[in-house]
Amino acid sequence: MRDLGNSIIHLFLGNNTLQEVINKTDPAKPWAKFESRYKSKSLINQLYLKKQPHALHMMEGANFMEHLNEFKRLLIELEVIGVKVEEENKAVIMLVSLSPTYEHLSTTLMYRKDTLRIDETVATLLSHKSMRKKETENYSKERAMIAADGGHVRGQTTERRDGSKLRGRSQLRGCPQSIDYKKKCYYCDKEGHIIKFCPKLKAKKKEKEKKN
Repeated sequence: MRDLGNSIIHLFLGNNTLQEVINKTDPAKPWAKFESRYKSKSLINQLYLKKQPHALHMMEGANFMEHLNEFKRLLIELEVIGVKVEEENKAVIMLVSLSPTYEHLSTTLMYRKDTLRIDETVATLLSHKSMRKKETENYSKERAMIAADGGHVRGQTTERRDGSKLRGRSQLRGCPQSIDYKKKCYYCDKEGHIIKFCPKLKAKKKEKEKKN
């Protein structure tokens, strides 16, 4: 029986590893030796994979979809080795990994709900991304129309190179957020301010800090 056990073990070993146990007569000894060695490596691998989602960070200007796919890949790797990550933890890890551009939206999502789910969080982020893209496209079209109209905005003139004064609230600075009438808070859904200056969100933060 021992010979059979040794033969089975030897069958699955490479030449270098086989040299370590070729003279062993008791199959229990090489089995215990290799179990200890490779189980240790397996634990190290688990620890490494567990760290990866927390170490993930989206650089400013990076593609959100690529970042999302990488995040999903890391979660799948954890599932493969039997590590379960709670829904709320997935959502929090995702929000923390985002670039500074998403800071205010991330804060809003964390304070707006008592519990977070990864699917709802991702859906909100994708909606936000789509909205920003649409705003940028609309603003680009508006700039093109202004340029074609000789610098006039809704009957008012903008500043020209000859030094004439700027009139009207619309100014060309290269980004949609600089246009006051387009500012909208994603927390309270009101226009005129952004999340950073939302009085409702500030009040919610203070209330939550008092409870803690």
